[in-house]
Amino acid sequence: MDKIPFVDGTKISNAKVTINEQEYEVTPAQYSGTTPVSAFNLNKMQDNIEKAINEVDKKIITKAIISLNIKEQVNITMQNQQVLVPMANPTVNIGNKFQLLSDGTVKVLEDMTIFIFAQIQINVNSGDNVRLYIFKNDSGIAAERGIGSKSYQAAGIVSVNAGDIIKITIMNNSASNGNTDTSAIFNHLEIFEI
Repeated sequence: MDKIPFVDGTKISNAKVTINEQEYEVTPAQYSGTTPVSAFNLNKMQDNIEKAINEVDKKIITKAIISLNIKEQVNITMQNQQVLVPMANPTVNIGNKFQLLSDGTVKVLEDMTIFIFAQIQINVNSGDNVRLYIFKNDSGIAAERGIGSKSYQAAGIVSVNAGDIIKITIMNNSASNGNTDTSAIFNHLEIFEI
């Protein structure tokens, strides 16, 4: 926040008014109150606003985990096979309220409501029907279905409890002859408390 430093002015003359070319001194109005407008009070108000903004900023990002890649390339070899997309080590882990497990899933460490976003680059045979899923334990949070090689995205808001597991999976359910060379090559996962 950019603050403006307020400084009290210095009086250089009394208040005056000119009537019919005659100058008269004016007695200023009298005020009472507990918080007069002064440089000190204006600067104090700015400090309080800045403190409140900083507290809100900290609250917004006190619990987050972001992974910008997958642990390893994931391949689907059979039609309707649902495969876990394991997350790599997080690039951001704020607040220690999420834990990346060795299988590439994310464990929630306290009760909260979260926003979750997943994006995966998937390569498939032309015309294959692919689905990206986000799960909390075994319950679906969000999904995206599409055709062909592209970036798939899904997002959702969900209440979670300590111990819940968040995972990302992909499935190809239209591969010809039951075989597919579907692969996930890149992942972007973000989970924030809201």
